[in-house]
Amino acid sequence: RYSGVAPWPSVIEQVAAMVLLALREGEPAVSVADIPPSEGIKWRLRPFLLERQPTLLYGPGGSAKSLFAQYLSIAISLPLLNIGYDIEPGPTLYLDYETDRDDFQRRCAGLSEALGYPLPKSVYYRRCFHPLAAEVAEIQRIVAERGGQFIVVDSAGLAGGGQPQDESVVIPYFGALRQLGVASLTIGHEAK
Repeated sequence: RYSGVAPWPSVIEQVAAMVLLALREGEPAVSVADIPPSEGIKWRLRPFLLERQPTLLYGPGGSAKSLFAQYLSIAISLPLLNIGYDIEPGPTLYLDYETDRDDFQRRCAGLSEALGYPLPKSVYYRRCFHPLAAEVAEIQRIVAERGGQFIVVDSAGLAGGGQPQDESVVIPYFGALRQLGVASLTIGHEAK
């Protein structure tokens, strides 16, 4: 629109260079003496989920790991739910690499009914196909849009995009979780 006012190709190139430079610099180094003391360890759901940290749930197939993760998603999304644990409530995002939304909804509906609550509107579902590291920008957008405070990744093998024991899979995966900056639960399965 304003092609006569500014040299837009140069402006865009300069902005891109500034963004790349800022990304490469990362966070500044600060003196530990200047860091205000924290209130101690913060939990999203005590004693299972640390705030802004990854948690792994690992076990054999058929041991109700996904069901437990859905239960935690509901518990965190319903601030009035008293399940006997300290909960910091907030919206949750369930990243499903294994089933589909109908199965997820059916199981959540059954859990909510058993708990005596309607389905929470702040549990969000997303079926995923690509490794988490490849989709982190889109997932960050969803977390920001929905105010997400807790993420479940079901399951580690598919979300990592390779063998879970391979560091070329593990490092990008946990880097992506760190970028998201919220409490997370990753479900892992024993190899057959």
